[in-house]
Amino acid sequence: MIVAQLQKKLSGPQGSLHLNIALHVERGQTIALFGASGAGKTATLRMLAGLMRPDNGHITVDGFIWYNERTKTHLKPQKRTIGFMFQEYALFPHMTVLQHLQFAQKKDNPRFIHTLLEVMELEVLANKKPTHLSGGQQQRVALARALARQPQILLLDEPLSALDQNMRQHLRTYLKQLQQQLGFTTILVSHDEAEVQALAEKVYVLQNGSIAQKGSPQKVFKAQNICRGTLVEKTILNQTAEVLLKTSEGKVSLSLPMIWVEGYEIGDTITLNLEKEH
Repeated sequence: MIVAQLQKKLSGPQGSLHLNIALHVERGQTIALFGASGAGKTATLRMLAGLMRPDNGHITVDGFIWYNERTKTHLKPQKRTIGFMFQEYALFPHMTVLQHLQFAQKKDNPRFIHTLLEVMELEVLANKKPTHLSGGQQQRVALARALARQPQILLLDEPLSALDQNMRQHLRTYLKQLQQQLGFTTILVSHDEAEVQALAEKVYVLQNGSIAQKGSPQKVFKAQNICRGTLVEKTILNQTAEVLLKTSEGKVSLSLPMIWVEGYEIGDTITLNLEKEH
């Protein structure tokens, strides 16, 4: 169980922001941090990882104190049992794909490494370095590296954003299965509604550094109500349409009845009243 109270003064393109949030995450649960860019989502992950120190508050994991400002406790990142996938990937230029995964492992497990390479479709790229990989391939390496640690807590920052629809669906399924198998806890930052609905049991909506709303994905996204954006991708699967919209808050992926987007072409602007349509 993760119990955290985090306070931090942040600065960004929109000016200063005072982050003040409380999280309560059960072991084995997946929660999603959702909201506009600059709301404090990535900063929250970095504080949980120990890469950024809060100004005040505490972090306790299964009864162990990772951070407590009152007692001046701040566990180093390497002491925290986490796997962190950075939004910018943070791959080492001198390492091959295989070396990234081997480096991340706490103990040697070649079979698990082979499985990750296979699932991520990276087997033929195992001896390639990051400069020879596409953005989507680099993203898969970063995700595989985070999983290679078999962490207690998996922190994911926009983990599937650079992938095509089929690969996203494939890896969502694998992440869910692996979590059930290994029992790790996941905290996910995503602008992708379909990704959040597929992976998370609970959503925290961050707005200006505070939690504006929390609850199940179904409850939260119904309350979000209006979704407006430019159609970037559309894939028809039976009577369902998988669409990617470019909105003012970033890219959003939705699973919708085919009839809702019938007649719309790539580049068209769509406005959906999700509450009304549901």
